[in-house]
Amino acid sequence: MAEHLRRILSGDITDLPRKESNIVRVFTSSTFTDTVEERNRLMRDVYPSLRTYCQQRGLEFQVVDMRWGVRDEATADHKTNELCVQEIKNCQRLTLGPNFVCLLGNKYGYRPFPYKIKATEFELLVQVSRKKYDQPETIESLLEWYKKDTNAIPAEYVLQPITDVFPHYNDLSEENRGKHQRERSQWWQLFQSFQRLLKMAAKIAVEKNELTFQQAHKYFSSVTEEEIECGILESSNPSNQSLCYIRNISDIDVNLTDVSSKRYTDILEGKHDIEAQTLLSKLKHDRILQRLGPYNVTQFDIPWSVGGINASDRLHEEYLNTFCAKFKSDVQRLIDKSLQHAEKEKEKQTSLYKEVLHHAWFCEDKCVSFRGREDILEKIRKFLNDFDKREPLVIYGSSGSGKTSILAVTAKFTKEWLGDGSVCIFRFLGTSPDSSSINSTISSICLQVCEVYNMEPPKAEILDDFSRLVRFFHGLIANIPVNATKPFVLIFDSVDQLSASNNAHLMNWLQKKCPHFVKIIVSVLPDYYDILLNLRRSLPMETSYIQVPLLTIDMGSNILKTWLEGIGRTLTDEQFELVLSSFTGCPQPLFLKLTFTEASRWASFTNVCGLDLGSTVPQAIRLLFERLERKHGKTLTSHALGYLTAARNGLTENELEDALSLDDEVMDDVYQYWDPPVEGVIRLPNLLWARIRQDIDEFLTERQSDGKTVISWYHRQFWETAQTRYLSDRHEKRSRHALLSEYFQGKWAGGRKKNITLTRRKKTLPDADRQVSEQPLMFSKSVFNLRKLSEMPFHFIHSGQSALLYNEVLFNFDWIQGKIRGQSLNHVFEDFALALEMEPELDVRLIHDTLILASSNIKQDIHCLAPQLLGRLLGFGEGFPKIDSLMKQCYRWCYGQAFPLFIPQSACLISAGGPLKTNLRGHEKRVNEIVITRDDKFIVTSGEDSLINVWNNSNFDCLHTLKMSGNGPSCLALSPDEKCVIGSSNSAVGVWDIDTGEALRQFDNNDVVTCLTISPDGIFIVTGGKEGVARVWDSRSGKQQKSLIGHEGEINSIVISSDGDVFTGSQDSSVRLWSLTSEERQAVYNGHTGPVLCLVMSRDDGSFISGSEDKTIRIWDLRTKNCATLKGHGGLVKCVAALHDGRRIVSGSKDQSLKIWDLVTLQCCMTLKGHTDLVWRLAVASDDSFVVSASKDDMLRVWDIINGECRQTLIGHSSWISCVAITTDCKTIISGSNDKNVKLWNARGNEHPSKHTTPSDHIIHHTTQPECVAIVTGGHWGLSGSKNDCLKLWDISTSKCAQSHAASVSCIAVFRKSVKAVTGSHNGDITLWNCEGGLEIERSARAHQSIVVSLQVSRDESFIISASRDKTVGIFQVSNGEINQLIGHSDAVLCLSLMHGEIKVVSGSKDKTVRMWNLFTNSCERTFVGHSGAIGCIAATKDNKITVSGSDDFTLRVWSTDSGECLHKLEGHHDSIKCLELTDDNLFVIAGSHEAKDQLLLWDLKSGQCVRNFIGHTHAVMNLTILPRDWFVKGTCNDHGLMLTSSRDGTIKAWNIADGKIIHSFDFQSQVKYFDIYPRDDGLSVMIVTKSGTVSVLKFYWPRLKGEVEKDQPIQPVNDNSPPDAFDERSSTVKNPWTDHCCSACKCCNCCQKCSLV
Repeated sequence: MAEHLRRILSGDITDLPRKESNIVRVFTSSTFTDTVEERNRLMRDVYPSLRTYCQQRGLEFQVVDMRWGVRDEATADHKTNELCVQEIKNCQRLTLGPNFVCLLGNKYGYRPFPYKIKATEFELLVQVSRKKYDQPETIESLLEWYKKDTNAIPAEYVLQPITDVFPHYNDLSEENRGKHQRERSQWWQLFQSFQRLLKMAAKIAVEKNELTFQQAHKYFSSVTEEEIECGILESSNPSNQSLCYIRNISDIDVNLTDVSSKRYTDILEGKHDIEAQTLLSKLKHDRILQRLGPYNVTQFDIPWSVGGINASDRLHEEYLNTFCAKFKSDVQRLIDKSLQHAEKEKEKQTSLYKEVLHHAWFCEDKCVSFRGREDILEKIRKFLNDFDKREPLVIYGSSGSGKTSILAVTAKFTKEWLGDGSVCIFRFLGTSPDSSSINSTISSICLQVCEVYNMEPPKAEILDDFSRLVRFFHGLIANIPVNATKPFVLIFDSVDQLSASNNAHLMNWLQKKCPHFVKIIVSVLPDYYDILLNLRRSLPMETSYIQVPLLTIDMGSNILKTWLEGIGRTLTDEQFELVLSSFTGCPQPLFLKLTFTEASRWASFTNVCGLDLGSTVPQAIRLLFERLERKHGKTLTSHALGYLTAARNGLTENELEDALSLDDEVMDDVYQYWDPPVEGVIRLPNLLWARIRQDIDEFLTERQSDGKTVISWYHRQFWETAQTRYLSDRHEKRSRHALLSEYFQGKWAGGRKKNITLTRRKKTLPDADRQVSEQPLMFSKSVFNLRKLSEMPFHFIHSGQSALLYNEVLFNFDWIQGKIRGQSLNHVFEDFALALEMEPELDVRLIHDTLILASSNIKQDIHCLAPQLLGRLLGFGEGFPKIDSLMKQCYRWCYGQAFPLFIPQSACLISAGGPLKTNLRGHEKRVNEIVITRDDKFIVTSGEDSLINVWNNSNFDCLHTLKMSGNGPSCLALSPDEKCVIGSSNSAVGVWDIDTGEALRQFDNNDVVTCLTISPDGIFIVTGGKEGVARVWDSRSGKQQKSLIGHEGEINSIVISSDGDVFTGSQDSSVRLWSLTSEERQAVYNGHTGPVLCLVMSRDDGSFISGSEDKTIRIWDLRTKNCATLKGHGGLVKCVAALHDGRRIVSGSKDQSLKIWDLVTLQCCMTLKGHTDLVWRLAVASDDSFVVSASKDDMLRVWDIINGECRQTLIGHSSWISCVAITTDCKTIISGSNDKNVKLWNARGNEHPSKHTTPSDHIIHHTTQPECVAIVTGGHWGLSGSKNDCLKLWDISTSKCAQSHAASVSCIAVFRKSVKAVTGSHNGDITLWNCEGGLEIERSARAHQSIVVSLQVSRDESFIISASRDKTVGIFQVSNGEINQLIGHSDAVLCLSLMHGEIKVVSGSKDKTVRMWNLFTNSCERTFVGHSGAIGCIAATKDNKITVSGSDDFTLRVWSTDSGECLHKLEGHHDSIKCLELTDDNLFVIAGSHEAKDQLLLWDLKSGQCVRNFIGHTHAVMNLTILPRDWFVKGTCNDHGLMLTSSRDGTIKAWNIADGKIIHSFDFQSQVKYFDIYPRDDGLSVMIVTKSGTVSVLKFYWPRLKGEVEKDQPIQPVNDNSPPDAFDERSSTVKNPWTDHCCSACKCCNCCQKCSLV
């Protein structure tokens, strides 16, 4: 690392490089009258295109022409020249490329005398004048106009404003026109006399060597030369930054009699002004050319035309066009050159370096004027040097108290205080995009730490996952190589400026105990977002806090003197006393700054008697605003500051000037006395805003926002005061926001005219082009308009423009997708949340909640946005027209893509508004436990993946992911004060701080932990083990206190009473009582005849209740030692919970029921039935109004405790539900499942039941899990069937059920030539159906004595073969219904396959064999033996030479059909083989297995080797289909093979077999086991049934590709250890191979998507 880079990254702010900017800000210098036509042409024709040119390159083009639109070059306060020089310096500061352009003609121009002259020089000139000048009255008049200011150091004479003497000088009103003209004439006479006097005196002084030539030149030079001096002659790099255009009118000398000539040359008494022309010639030919060189100077020669530059003259028009073209190309050339340089610098300077530089610059600026606060700085210095104090230091104080400056000085002096070996990293939060959210802040800090200490940086997936990032951050800080001479300091200033995302204000991310030699300092406002309160919760020590008090009077006086000294000024005694007396009433640094800013403008002759400086900060700001309004006009000032305040994230200079130019009130005020300079163009003159900004520049800050440099208020109190003053009126506020919304919408850009009537002049300008910037959603293929994305929704909302908000933002698919791509999904949520806060419309809520439900999918793959919205919202179309419009936009997007994707044809996913609130994804294996804090703020979950996740219940962010060292079954508990999380995984146990995620203690149980709990006082943790030993641990030290030995089997449950008695229930059928103070058991409770599975204490602690595998519940009275037995369940009792009334309990059993029991009467109050599998867990509402049961049937049921009715059945998990909890407020149910997901449900059902019926009510089509699905030949009809329900006929085109027929259907097969199907039933029947127009039974027969598991129809449709659990294979003759059975298997037949030619069939059985049957002889020709488990899937090659079988023994076997020999045993799967299929070429087999990873493998049949692992699914692959290649014509990219798979992970995926990449994926969030497909012109119809009962129809859309089709790609073996390039398992991000191609239209990736946004 370069030394200067290391120095800056380590926190050294000395000798910083110049600030960077993405602004191209060009100052245009010219004389006032002779270049009007050129400047107008530039404004109309060139600047708009340059603005677009810059936008496309991520830059902002700003032009500063201080003379455009202004009527007179002499301003009343004489400060315009000074302002112009300041603007040139601003352009040079902001712009690396072109920043100065001068236009020179034949006129030297306006030559004002200085408005400030040093006292010694002025008095010298007066002395010379008294001796040599014969007009003493002029000298006396000069002394009246120039007043001596002794507040300046050194003293100076100041020219008084013209309006002090001539009050009507600027008054252009009709009634005072005469006075105005007279006073202007009087001033001009005075000006000329003063000019003659000063020039004469300066000339004499030079001759006498009393002044240098350079000192005297200012009395002769023009404004233009002064600007050129600054912009070119003194520029450090003029060849890359400056341009000059010289226009010479060749024959102007002979046209001086033309009245217009004085506008184009310097004329004195009817002739050329020789002095001016000499100075002009020297400037042009000597100074400019010598400094700038010919390449950046362009000269034009043109003849004179009547009236001067005349566009109607052909030669002049050609000149103007050539000039504009040359100007444009030159500026673009310099922009490109600067971009090339910037790109080279960017290669050296990373985004991290830029972020660090930003904060270094900010720190440097804050330190410049800092004075005082020595006492606080000393406390901080002592803290930094006290390495024994490991807690962070919190600096807090009121707004404006100077906290930021204190921390800036701390950062600056850290190396001085701690030594050169120290490292200080600091962030002034909210001052840059990467320091405005805690995620980006911690990310950049981690990267900086790693860079400084040469440590391994965090990987991308860590940076994208906040909880993992915080964990990495804490670990990184703990491992920094520090010592006493090389300490590390981390500073976070203004935490209140962070956005609320990732729960930043909860302060969970902050380490509360640092390693030795690591120090952390944060500053906060005490009354914002409860930050200080949250800190005190986890940092209770008062020594960790320093309050920043108000300033003392002495401190204020010293600071004021220092500030004045810094700018070379002082105050009179009276003025100083006034400032201090005002400061006494409000001793805050911000108030002092405000009064200083005002006082710094006072001259010694300024009368301050009776002047009000205010008594509070808001009052002082208000007085500042009032002064601005008086000086610059109320309309312009109030609107400019109003727009600045109304902006969401500040405004760029261009945006503010554009907004003011669109504001008819402002334009009417500006142009009340004259026309805009360019016909058809009306804009705000640059000078007007520049003058306002000059007066408040100290209180504005420049920062990066949305990729642009914006200006905003530098302190919160300015924003609050401006809000009150300019936006408190509802009409005014809406007007400002409405105009900004029009601006960011681009309503008036691109030459669109906005008519205006100038009311005072009673003149209408019908074609007024405001020349404002274009506002597309994207400036180019890779540059998003982030300013529009951020600002436009905000202004729609605050202006009350609901219709535009809905059409352009909330129900606009391109906008939603563009904002997710350009910013993030969280930014979209912010817009919706703000809209709902202002107007809680139901359809807006539905879209918002739908995006939340789909968020995990959208974050993984933006391409699934449209399919997810369709799948969840299609059912709302009829009642919600705006949602219907959004659905149409989604379809348009889908059909416009260049890559294949699944498109829902009907509502098929759980929708918003129903019971499901959201889905939390954060576990990689089964979720085992859920606990909720009593205040409902935090949800804590643990899983078998050794992870504990802490979630924020308000926004569902994952605060922490706590990694346990073990791997396996997990347990979870909260400490009684809920400050700590206790968790276990396998034998590892840990304790974490719930606020910070910091690991406090970790220890090993020496046995698998099966259950754990914590004592009521929080001191002891008790663990139960697999070996039957309970262990007691000290929660504070992590040390084992005792072992409780006595059980002879695994401990299943532990409870502790309020007085500390420990009860353990075990597999040995006993419950034992232990004391925490002794290792001796206190009692043994025998009585159960089976393992004790669950324990619970009664509410009064007088008894405990146990549930057992013996189907009973026992109540053990601890006082009487009596035991009562509750009988009634027909299966083991898995769970018991106590109601809060202290009288009742509820139990859940394997008999699929719940029972509520009365503990007094010992009777069953009611039995709750509805589940179809074991009831696994129970949760009781805190008000005892309902109980929730979680079952192995994948469902939750909500039961009314009073009447026993099932209020809700919650369907959505794709596997069995392992845990459940209810929030304290009884509003939310939280469930965890074997499907790895945590779901939150509305406990009261549909969120808006009175408003609508949710589509979720209509997507559950079967009452029991569907077991089969098929699409009938022709593709118009589909069938689905389930057990004990019905066979349903579906219209594929409408996705609606056309007919239901009562039946218990176990499998379906369809005919290939006719619209018929055959079904198998659970009782062994086979039924033939005619599906043409409805369901009609043609024939039915009992073919088997048990369930039919598989059917296949012969190609000629003459017979059907069937497999059954009755151990037989059946042959059903279609013509006559005759049935034959093939007998030979000794156990259930699970699968079969007709071999080519259909003479033979192979079958696989639970008896572990494969048999080949001859259908002519009905005999078994061969038995294939070798598998050690049931055979569930089978297939044979087209030449009948090879048969492949998949088994529960985790293997596939490749058999020789002729010999029966096992050619290969394919080993690589780690669980049962669920499906397999051969590729079209019969060279490979693809198999899916029942495991979490490596479950989809491609095998080479010849070598027996695994040649590819298809990575993408996260659970068992249940079904797969390889599409025949002849289903798609050439040009549709199925030349390489296409496969569809379905999985228990809830997804159906399409794969390119040749490269193993996922083409597209659709997530149902419910197990997808069965699907069928049918070809259509533009892809496939895909019919799916999910475990939750949903029947769905997707279209797998396959766009035809343009251009040549690639040749067939052979399947190549890949290294299984190589990283997947199509799907990253950890991030689950699908990379689409089709997006790698470029569109012929725009040559970009994801082209159609992007083109639609441009």
